[in-house]
Amino acid sequence: MAVLFYLLIAALTVLDVALDSPPGSYSHTSGLGPSAAIYLLLAVGLGLSVAVTPGRGQFAKGVRHSRKLGLSYVPAWGDAAANWAPLAAFGAVLLAAVLAVALLVNLRPYVPVGVTAAAGVATLTLLYFGYAKQSLDLAYPRNSGSYLTLLLFVLWALPLLIGMLVAVYAADGGSTKPLFAMSPLAGVQLALSEQYRFGWSLTAKTAIMASLLPAVVFALLCTRVVRRTAAEITPAP
Repeated sequence: MAVLFYLLIAALTVLDVALDSPPGSYSHTSGLGPSAAIYLLLAVGLGLSVAVTPGRGQFAKGVRHSRKLGLSYVPAWGDAAANWAPLAAFGAVLLAAVLAVALLVNLRPYVPVGVTAAAGVATLTLLYFGYAKQSLDLAYPRNSGSYLTLLLFVLWALPLLIGMLVAVYAADGGSTKPLFAMSPLAGVQLALSEQYRFGWSLTAKTAIMASLLPAVVFALLCTRVVRRTAAEITPAP
């Protein structure tokens, strides 16, 4: 149900941006349509990721129920399953919707490089948020919210604070862009502002890598935590 709801939101977003944006007018200064679409879909995706992530207790019930049925795993789309399946669907919908917006607005046989970078940053951010949420909920059920808040501060807020401090003393304000790009809050827009048709600038590459690295790390961590938690669950008395 959550995936269908997200698909509906994405379809409405694409339709709205496509109808409101002047055909063929996409450029650095007219990128508000894709920008709004990315941030909106990312925000909705983050909220739905929280909703579809089971806690340790719910996950344990799902594991025990599956074992009674003779299954060695919880069905991927079950309410008690780890959030991998819906999270992957959210990421695919987000990526496809943003690229569709870009194609409809751009009216050219290629997607502007800035849009591809911004879409990548948003999708990877959504994925690592979901992986981190699932890992912390299973490993630290009592303090998962506090740990997730600390993690988001380090990954999202701290780069902005450092960038502001450096900008005060930097002679060239542009030199701080890679620092700001390390946070997806600014990285999406900074990546979107790229005007190069081929290749990414240092700012876009920084934004991508700052999202790709946590996504890989938390994907591996989430897999390990889910397997370890399932192994630790004993049959109900």
